[in-house]
Amino acid sequence: MRTRTIQRRDGKRSGSLLVEAVVAAGLLSLFAGSAYLAANSATSSYRTRASSAHLVERASNAADEVAERLRPVDIASVTAVVGNLTLAEQIDFTRTDLPSGNPPSPVQSLVIESDPYDADDGVDNDGDGLIDELRLVWYENRGAVGERSLVLANGITEDFEGEIVGNLIDDNGNGVTDERGAGFAFADGRIVFLISVGENQNDRVLTHTLARTIALRNTP
Repeated sequence: MRTRTIQRRDGKRSGSLLVEAVVAAGLLSLFAGSAYLAANSATSSYRTRASSAHLVERASNAADEVAERLRPVDIASVTAVVGNLTLAEQIDFTRTDLPSGNPPSPVQSLVIESDPYDADDGVDNDGDGLIDELRLVWYENRGAVGERSLVLANGITEDFEGEIVGNLIDDNGNGVTDERGAGFAFADGRIVFLISVGENQNDRVLTHTLARTIALRNTP
């Protein structure tokens, strides 16, 4: 009798230990899963903040490049080539601050154009998460012998943030209609440079928009 009793108690205890082990394993798995989700969420949040900071830097650098080239220019030497209803997608200008006796300044241009690696066809041809993106390019003697060029900004969104190009409506309420991802406006003898840059983050396109007013030489 004593032997049977011991066997029943040992069996009962073994069963209890097995249940405890299963419960412990389940809790451990739950905690591990929660920790993974928390770590994954933190990593995703960090990447989003890093991407946003990168976008701010890109837009600011592009505006700095534009301002550096336009500040020494007289507004009277600027010619705008309007690509849509209200924003110029190309401006041509010459330097008028050169010392007397210097050769005439070559014609310079700031141009918003399609990225050559992503044709304007509604497809993300270069696989960067942006569709039909634009770029900003500085040219000297564009289309002529001795042409020089420099890309000042890539990853410009096809449309300005909040705008739908082609519907003749000021969708984002900024006073400009149907603007593309970047361009130039004129106000009181100054040039306003507008730009929206984008970056793919976890299959979601983050954007940053900037408007910089540039006072040109001899502008009151």
